[in-house]
Amino acid sequence: MIPSKLRSCLFVLSGLLLFSFINGCQDDNIVGSSFVDGDRNIIVDTLSLSSFDRADLRTYTGNLAHFSAGSYNDQLFGQIDATGFMYPNLPSSTTELNEDAEMFILFRPVAFYGDTTQVATFSVHRVTERWRPNSVNADSDIQFEPESIGTFSVSTETDSVAFRLPDEYYEMYRTEYHEFENLDERDDNFRNNEFGFAIVPVGGNSIVSFQRTQQVAVDGGGTAFIGSRLLIVSEIEENDDEESSSATPFDENGDNDEEEEDGLSFLSVPLWGWGFNYDVENTDMINDGSFPVLNTYRDMLKFDVDFENELFRDGIISRVELVLFEDLETMSSSLPEGHVRPENDQLRIYRLEEENLDFLVLDPPVLQPQRTVADASYRMNITNTVNSILLGAEFAGSLYISSRSNNGIITPKLINVTDTDPQRKPIIIVTRIDPEDI
Repeated sequence: MIPSKLRSCLFVLSGLLLFSFINGCQDDNIVGSSFVDGDRNIIVDTLSLSSFDRADLRTYTGNLAHFSAGSYNDQLFGQIDATGFMYPNLPSSTTELNEDAEMFILFRPVAFYGDTTQVATFSVHRVTERWRPNSVNADSDIQFEPESIGTFSVSTETDSVAFRLPDEYYEMYRTEYHEFENLDERDDNFRNNEFGFAIVPVGGNSIVSFQRTQQVAVDGGGTAFIGSRLLIVSEIEENDDEESSSATPFDENGDNDEEEEDGLSFLSVPLWGWGFNYDVENTDMINDGSFPVLNTYRDMLKFDVDFENELFRDGIISRVELVLFEDLETMSSSLPEGHVRPENDQLRIYRLEEENLDFLVLDPPVLQPQRTVADASYRMNITNTVNSILLGAEFAGSLYISSRSNNGIITPKLINVTDTDPQRKPIIIVTRIDPEDI
């Protein structure tokens, strides 16, 4: 039984931290250490975690920091197929679009998942129905024309790709641009009639993630667009201001800001929206001791902690640490030579109640532990949470693990979940004062 005086002190320490896993994770001090006399016995116990389940939750895959497309047969995580989508925009200025200009989609690849010895080839198709980038998710079924308007390829050495659109598409685009004087009417008309492009994998054994359109500040003032976007290239007439010329669309980083090319002008147009859908099959190849986790919420690891366990209630709690281990050995041994997976060293853990599982995941994570280099562990201080529960707070819901932020780059991870390897099983380490010393 905890003395009332100590109970009051603990309440002051944790009163504003109910359910605050984040603060608990970042607090490296031993909570309650000021109450521990040097001659008291400290007990360290471990509580094994064994109740793990797979959870497929819903979230957006549109208008993230990146969008992905490709097909990869991962020997460990299964067959993954993704189709990318891009919704074009019209220029915001009143610049006259040259009738003889050429129009490109500039792709900026930033991550490669799969066989690096092959190039990834994609076909580009016209989408045939209106879609909302902010509402796209992994299961979105967006229709597009079966005939492609061309192909392009990406390798691990590719910094950017300029895919030329057909002349008839540019003519349609130019007509739509000049049809309305009112900009709002013009944009609404364009989005009601033009639905963008689907990026469909047709060759290679990999998934490529592309950077979205971004606006950045440039030296000397002003802004420029980088990332994947539309690019209109036209010849400069003699009376045109030569300062409007900037970089070639084929410069090595695709940022359109490095050097000038005489006689040409380049107009970057940001995308209005982007996204992707994807499917994962044959995911039963994991060994019995580990569990696959993705950052897209389709494969999450659900678990519960028995906060009523006597280890939390017998004595005065000094520190409680949740420890998970990544199965790096299995991950590395399952990659053939020349194959890669996107790397990351962070987990994200969410607390979700049952009634919220049918909705898109919008809440921020309660824990974001970094991987410890020495043993590939993720260690989280949850002392404040346990002390709050001991004082009567209720912990509602379960915990769900994601492999990283949902940023549009598909990133798989393997977490140890059983005692197949006793040294790497999920545990909670409880440090407390021997109750006989209280």
